[in-house]
Amino acid sequence: MILIDVALTTTEANRGALVSLLGQTVAGSEAEPGCATYRATVALDDPLKFHILELWESESAYLAHCKGAPLARFLEQLPGCGTIVSINRRAGPFQLYEKKA
Repeated sequence: MILIDVALTTTEANRGALVSLLGQTVAGSEAEPGCATYRATVALDDPLKFHILELWESESAYLAHCKGAPLARFLEQLPGCGTIVSINRRAGPFQLYEKKA
């Protein structure tokens, strides 16, 4: 599995546009084959800082995502509403957490 953690920042004036863009990106990316999870969150201590957490079933699924429409649209529109601060990538035998009943 491939884990991607992206940190982003925005301004007060552009926050709404970034939230909208993240919503579109999450919806589109979750529909792609091999996406185990794709979430966007806001930092608890700063409403202008966001994270995207992606978990892909395989390297090939992640590479297909990198060439797909949701990410292309995100990268095209991001300069107008936010900035990437960091991207961390890890590969490993990750497992999704399943809550016990």
